[in-house]
Amino acid sequence: FGWVLLCIGMAIGAGTVLMPVQIGLKGIWVFITAAIIAYPATWVVQDIYLKTLSESDSCNDYTDIISHYLGKNWGIFLGVIYFL
Repeated sequence: FGWVLLCIGMAIGAGTVLMPVQIGLKGIWVFITAAIIAYPATWVVQDIYLKTLSESDSCNDYTDIISHYLGKNWGIFLGVIYFL
């Protein structure tokens, strides 16, 4: 349950602090274009991440769950990539 609150907290923090500053610096049209591109990409990645964690039989970390599906090497690789 903690990771759900963490994801919500990250979304609220980014929206209240970073977004108004960037809109003021770059302009509204750049923001709208970036939102049209970034929103679907962010939604797909978060959807896959959360479904993978929530549909898992075990309550382990991300690397262990991915290792269960794809093998140990892919689990380590994708775990490192995710946290970069």
